[in-house]
This record gives sequence, C-alpha cells and structure tokens, in this order.
Amino acid sequence: MNIEYKRDLNHNYVILESPGTVDTSTYQVRMILSNDIGGLLHCSIRGVDGHTLYCYDITSMQSLKNVYECKNVQADFLIHLYEQILQVLELMEQFLLNFKDLILLPELIYITPEDDINLCFLPGYDNDIQKELRKLMEYLLPKIDHKDQKAVTAGYGLYRVITEEHCDIAELRSALHLQKNSIAPPEALSNDPVDQEPENLEREKILDDFFSSSDEEEDNSDEKALGVGIGLVLTISIILYKIFSLPLWICILILCLTGGGAVAAYYAESKKRNKGNASSYPLSQKEGPFSFVYSEINSKEEDKDLPPLYGKTELLGNAQPHISPQLIPLSTHTADPIPLNKELVLIGKLSQAVDGIIDSPAVSRIHAKIKKSETGYYIGDLNSRNGTFVNGRPIAGEDEIKLTSGDEVTFADITYRIVF
Repeated sequence: MNIEYKRDLNHNYVILESPGTVDTSTYQVRMILSNDIGGLLHCSIRGVDGHTLYCYDITSMQSLKNVYECKNVQADFLIHLYEQILQVLELMEQFLLNFKDLILLPELIYITPEDDINLCFLPGYDNDIQKELRKLMEYLLPKIDHKDQKAVTAGYGLYRVITEEHCDIAELRSALHLQKNSIAPPEALSNDPVDQEPENLEREKILDDFFSSSDEEEDNSDEKALGVGIGLVLTISIILYKIFSLPLWICILILCLTGGGAVAAYYAESKKRNKGNASSYPLSQKEGPFSFVYSEINSKEEDKDLPPLYGKTELLGNAQPHISPQLIPLSTHTADPIPLNKELVLIGKLSQAVDGIIDSPAVSRIHAKIKKSETGYYIGDLNSRNGTFVNGRPIAGEDEIKLTSGDEVTFADITYRIVF
C-alpha cells in the first residue's frame, strides 16, 4: 500500500489511494465522509490526475509504529488498544459498515496525547479483519517486555483467541475481559495497624518498649548517680557538724566543693558521651539509611594534615571540556536547554508525555522527536500543527533528517541550536 503524507498551513494528513473506482453515492463512502464515527479518522476525498485520494487528518497524533519504536509494550496498553478496536468494530456494526475496510497496520493506527486510538477506514480495502488483528498482534508480541509476566500473559492470551477460527466480536470481548481481570493490580496492602497480624503487633510493641525503656534507663542512670552522690555528701556534712562539732561554715564549704565537683564531672561525662554518639551515628531520623553526612569537625581535623595550596591552576595540553549533546535556545523565549540524553527524546508542551518541554502556544503537545542511533542524531516531526524545521527546511510526513552540530532547529516559532 502506498502511503503519502502532506501538510497544509496547520494540518497534517496521511493520504491513501483508493483501491478501485470510487462511487461517492455508495453508502460506505457517504457514511465515512459525512459522519463523525468515534475511533475513525476524519476523512475527505480529493481527485488528483485521475486518481481518487482519501485524506485522513492526523494533526497532533502519532502512529503506533512511531510511539513504540524505542520502548516496550505494556499489558495495560495492549488491553486498551484492543478495547478501542472492539469499540470501533461495534460502532461499525451499528452503522452497517464493512469490517473488511478497516486498516490495522501499525503505521496507520494513530494515538492522541490522551491515548485515544484512531483507525483508518478505506472503502474498497477488502481485507480479512481477523487476519488484520493477527498481523497486528504479531507485530506487537516481539515488542513486549518478556520480563513483564502480565504483558506476556495478556499478549499471548489475546493472540490465542485471535488465531482461533471464526473469531467474532463476542469472543474478542470475552478474551479482553478475561485478560483485563488477569492483570488487575492486587489491592494495596494496608498500613493500618488494625490490619496487621497480632504476632507482628506484639513483636513491634515489645521492641518499642525495649528500646524506649533502655534509652530512658541509660539517660536516667547518670542522674540517679548524681543524686545519690549529692545526698551522700550532704549526709557526711551533717555527721561532721553534729558529731565532731565542726563549724557550720566549714561543713557548708565541704558540701559546696564536693557537690560542685560532682555536678561538673556529671556534665563533662554527658558531653563526652553525646559527642561520641554523634560521631558514631551521623544519620538523623529524617535521613534515609543511604544518606551521606560529612562531619564538619572531621573535615577540619583532616584539613590539618593537608599541605596548603600554592601557585596557579594550569590546564595540561589542549583538552577541551566535553559538551553533552543538547539543544540550546536561541529565541527570546526563556526556555531551558534540552539535553539529548536518551535514545528517543520527545519534545512538546505536554509535560506528562515529553522529555523536552517548550512552553509556547504554537508548539504542539507532542511536537517532535530526536532519535539517537549509531550513525548520529535524527529529528522527525510528529504531525505537529505548526511544523518542525531544520535550518529553515520543513520536515515532511515520516521523514527524518540527520542533525549535525550547529544546526538550527525550529519547533513552530521557537528556535534552538543543537550542540554535540
């Protein structure tokens, strides 16, 4: 099938030639041209050099082939894709449209930024829908992450049903329902203590009581010792005063000196212990087990042994600082540089879906892509409304242009320079 792409002022189209002579009075053609059927691309007909062309509006959409060019297919997307196809088939059944005219090629299945699926309906295409479904699944199966058990189960489960003889809508619906239930996430485990096992609760309580009591005992032991010491000194002072009839001022002096010494020794010991604990356990309660805390005291002690730095810093040889590949903004638009640190970088203004965000009304939500390969960086437009340009040259359709360092890339009205 010959597929062409064209854009006008602010729209992108995929163009398919009619498989045969077109009679615009037939029911199938009138329905596709005059009705807005959910899940089918908007279509118009043009005649060029005796050929009838069907033009499908794909502005701001991406083909399935482009979306999953460099990433794995997940179970959720598989279920969503076939649910959307099933809905389209049910609508076509209601409108008496021929299933055989539905195209399910990966390059002609288009996805919106909201993940809605849109398909091409080409009157006269006349292909077996079950065969189309099987080919689509055979395209997707190698792209499944085979470490993802849910995706494998869903993919091969659907494929088994699709390859059965005379698979109809009812069987497809049952298979989707079955696979959807099989990948449903389990209920989140509750953190509520009421839901925990009694043994775990008892164990936590014992541990909490043990550690809290041991900490309190350690903190209170020194205080008890201080109190006993002061009490003993006071008792001795009273005995000296009563039995040996020492002057009162001498007893008070002995009491003050001994008590003051005991208090000073207590605070000195406490300070020493706290300092030792701080150096042994640098993590605070808010810091995770892998946090790194550098002691300022230790750094000062280590710095004492280091020789002072003298002279000037010299650059050896002609080494140049390495510049990571990125897009540098040239426009007055206050945008940040876009690093090209992935195999596939998506650019647009939809922050949830792209890697490089350009906050401009003229930029589409998912505007363009830059792909890294063994031979360099390639840029392609993703059916954006206002186009993507390299050194003033527009990128058409599914074309990809190789970038060289210094090239100016324009997304709608925002220009960047690529630097390697």
